[in-house]
Amino acid sequence: MKFDPPVSVRVFLAVFGFVGVVLPLTTMWMLQPLSGDLTRIGRLPESRFGWNRPQPVFEQALATVTSPAQAKILVLGDSYSINGVWQHAAFGDAVRFATLRSSGALCQDFSDTLIKLGASPQLLVLQISERHLIDRMPPGCLKSGFRWWAPEAQARTSAALRDRFWIFGGAFGYRYVMDALRFMLNAEPQHREGAYGGVQVKEVPQGCQYFSHAECGLGLFLGWDFTKQPIKEGLRTATQDGLNAAMRAAPTVLLVVVPSKASIYLETRADAKRKDAELVALASGQSLVVLPLFERFHAAARQMQDFYLPNDTHLSPSGEAQLGRHIKSALVASRPELLAAE
Repeated sequence: MKFDPPVSVRVFLAVFGFVGVVLPLTTMWMLQPLSGDLTRIGRLPESRFGWNRPQPVFEQALATVTSPAQAKILVLGDSYSINGVWQHAAFGDAVRFATLRSSGALCQDFSDTLIKLGASPQLLVLQISERHLIDRMPPGCLKSGFRWWAPEAQARTSAALRDRFWIFGGAFGYRYVMDALRFMLNAEPQHREGAYGGVQVKEVPQGCQYFSHAECGLGLFLGWDFTKQPIKEGLRTATQDGLNAAMRAAPTVLLVVVPSKASIYLETRADAKRKDAELVALASGQSLVVLPLFERFHAAARQMQDFYLPNDTHLSPSGEAQLGRHIKSALVASRPELLAAE
């Protein structure tokens, strides 16, 4: 006898199959898993913007001491310093260093706060992303914001984002799935609204030489990189209070401004040279060492695929390692004794 289920049962099985099997599998295929901050902010499909070139693995270290008070070199950095790749490439395992994560501005109380921690570094590496150069050192600010990361702190991975995904809610959910699908039906330059100015999807000339993602003719860039461009006339006046606070904290300060992804891929070499010159001018007459990176990164991004991650605003592991080597070279030239093994 042939079994002929009622219409309601057939409808239920069809809906269950779509919701329970087809939709999750489609979602998993798009996310693969979601790992980039730009795909997350812009709700863009990871399958189109995730890297396809294998990313090398580098040794990582956020600190080689158990307290900032033991550090000879102190790093104050933002999200470009949270992996520990460039620190290990610059300092290795034998130098006493520690990383402080900037969670606010560098203000007048910075040196006093370090004294309370028992820290008296010989070198302060001040790593700031281009877009936050003035935000992190505003004139007249009084209260600094940072936190200490112990050596066992975990480098950021995609796991935290992957754990937050839930198909009907959570951090991404339905809106992410729908917006990602809409992009796949209309893959063209556009602005995706979201935090930090959203995400700009831009055409990148020769993008397929620079990036390995499937939609390599298009690049993803943080919206703030177009609205926050601080390297211009008046930079020294705008940042002097913060630089003074840093120079009171250590005999030598190395300023490392990491260029924005947009500056490297969408601006010219002449723009890069101008920005380097503006930054180097900050050191004039001060106990400050400036590491110019714009022209170097502009060249490196055209020689190495995925120097910045295609789905992210940050450097790739290879880019971070190169940053560390540049920092090491700057210290060998200016303060080689700080890199001596102890």
